[in-house]
Amino acid sequence: MLSGELGTVTVRLENCGNLPVTRLLVTCGTPGLVALGSPQRGDVMEVALPVGLAPGASVSVDMQVRAHDLRGSYTADLLFYYENTRDQAKPLYRLVRHSWPILVHRLCAGLCDLVQEHRLQQE
Repeated sequence: MLSGELGTVTVRLENCGNLPVTRLLVTCGTPGLVALGSPQRGDVMEVALPVGLAPGASVSVDMQVRAHDLRGSYTADLLFYYENTRDQAKPLYRLVRHSWPILVHRLCAGLCDLVQEHRLQQE
């Protein structure tokens, strides 16, 4: 990604458990880095799910990612909180962590590469 770039990534969420998932919340360790679903409190976002995401079912949602303004290697540390239907034998909620590496290039370097490529194509 280029510095400051806003990109969209399709994320596939699958229920690998034995119970339907009734609620899904997501937060990121870096505020403003990702946007997924509708904002709740602070940097917590709620993902709209079909009524009870059944075991084995999946849903695809778009996640927006905004690259840092400075070049370098970053990690998006995501925390997913989900709730199951109320079953006395199973916990009501679970937490799942996911880390996703992001490499940010300088915007100027990216533009220079595009201009150079355009010149080569014209020759």
